[in-house]
Amino acid sequence: MKGLDDYWYRALVEKTLDQGKIYIRLLDLGESWEVHQKDLRVLDDEFYASPPAQAFECSLCYENPTNRKEKTRISKLIKKNKKLRVLVKNYSREGTVGVKVLS
Repeated sequence: MKGLDDYWYRALVEKTLDQGKIYIRLLDLGESWEVHQKDLRVLDDEFYASPPAQAFECSLCYENPTNRKEKTRISKLIKKNKKLRVLVKNYSREGTVGVKVLS
């Protein structure tokens, strides 16, 4: 997928929509975009394998799920689009990574 910045990005098609639109997930950024199918190109398999995807779907693992202060703090960091330091706690079969926020 060629972005508005004229760089090409690796993407996976998540869903086909109406009127030639496609919903994609960018493998290295973790973002999802709705694009027109004419803006997509097929990559050779070697581009998907190396390097592996650099973005992963994550779910938060709270130290204490009932602690509202912790949830509020983490929510504010996410809304500010701050870089977070995380500790990987688990992996799901579907590929989601469970993380604990450290910063």
